Amino acid sequence: MVDLRPFLKGIVVILGIGNILKSDDGAGPYLINKLKKARLRSNLELLDAGTAPENFTGKIKQLSPNTLIMVDAADFCGKAGEVRVIEEEKLGSVGFTTHNLPLKDLIRFLRVEIPELRVVLIGIQPKKVEFGEELSPEVKSAIDKLCMNFI
Repeated sequence: MVDLRPFLKGIVVILGIGNILKSDDGAGPYLINKLKKARLRSNLELLDAGTAPENFTGKIKQLSPNTLIMVDAADFCGKAGEVRVIEEEKLGSVGFTTHNLPLKDLIRFLRVEIPELRVVLIGIQPKKVEFGEELSPEVKSAIDKLCMNFI
């Protein structure tokens, strides 16, 4: 499992991205909703961006975090429920499909205002992305384990 503790210093924004109406693509929002019910570290801010993370740039800039952790379903040809930290340089080779603005452009835009921003992209391999509101057991289990990093 991915260990995010090294990234949790200073102010940290966790941005959940995805479409809750397309099964496992709702992984990011599911994580945010689960974390809202937990006792979190005091330095964490949670944002459910749905399918339009670009709409949250103002809020992110206002919070001026040290680290932005973006969590989304991503097709990197892994096993269903597999979690990976995806390096910014590899963003073009990973399938993030439900966004109006590519994540690479979003990061570039945020860095104009917050030059020292550390960005961590967490991809969760979906099993299915058909219409439906239920996550697969593999993705749900991965998110439950991922939540332990933030408690």
